Amino acid sequence: MIITTESEACRDNHFHMDRDTYTSIVERIYDASVDTRLWHDAVAEIGRAFNSPVSGVFIQTRNQEYGGGLFDGADPVAIDLYEKKYAKINPWFSTPDLMRPGRIASDLTLDLLNNNDQFFVNTNFYQLFCKPFDFRHSMGVNLVDDKNNYLNFTFIRRANEGGFGEVEERMFRSITPHLMKSVELNMYLEGLKERQVINDSLLDELSLGVFFADKNGRI
Repeated sequence: MIITTESEACRDNHFHMDRDTYTSIVERIYDASVDTRLWHDAVAEIGRAFNSPVSGVFIQTRNQEYGGGLFDGADPVAIDLYEKKYAKINPWFSTPDLMRPGRIASDLTLDLLNNNDQFFVNTNFYQLFCKPFDFRHSMGVNLVDDKNNYLNFTFIRRANEGGFGEVEERMFRSITPHLMKSVELNMYLEGLKERQVINDSLLDELSLGVFFADKNGRI
């Protein structure tokens, strides 16, 4: 059974992304893959392109705890409250299949899965946390699943800004593989850096000198 919600009419809100914007976003994503300091710029540009006043990437642990994140446009008070009180009742993370890496999910997804067009707005998570900050609409994707520790990218809109439509979901689905690859490269490069630090530390502690010579005795 397919349900139609009151906000579906505004979920395809004439969204359009031109090629230059798309290319710029992808370039920023891969710039961040080699320099993590550039992630904030990437997050902010993606948020603007999707008309979202709040956007961010954050960790949700296997214990349903907030593990830190990077947000553009978010009230620090909201982040603090999420960490201390509301991470554990986030309905997206209590629906395991929604956390499959690469799957796009929104507030409408929760309504459809539960065959109830008021499911999301009736959750304690919405009533106690989202509603006071006017976090009405959300769309996100899990980028990494490391033994149920998740890295999630999320957009948030207020009620008067309308929900996320099919066109936006398709466009975000096109961008998601680049986000996932960028994070994978980040993790790989950080791993290399850690191994190099370990190697340098071990070499510094060696009491013996090590050198290589060719067959003619040259170092």
